[in-house]
Amino acid sequence: AMDIFGENRKNVDLLLSRASCSFQLGDFTETLADLNRAVETGQKKVESYMARGVFYANYNRRESAIEDFNQVLQLDPNHADAKKGRYHM
Repeated sequence: AMDIFGENRKNVDLLLSRASCSFQLGDFTETLADLNRAVETGQKKVESYMARGVFYANYNRRESAIEDFNQVLQLDPNHADAKKGRYHM
């Protein structure tokens, strides 16, 4: 994929947006790469772990999804979507 980020490579909002676009285009390898980068930034941890957990859940990567939903719940114990995601795994 073309590197449109330059110095903003670690901007979590851009990474999550590009992951969403890659997902919609069917580029799941790039989607996961950007979700991993978003988590690695350490910024917006709840949003990053939740997005990656949902991705994993959609592709039946049960253990990985549960790990990410658990990370969300450690940061925000009342996060309803993470609770629901974990329950449905």
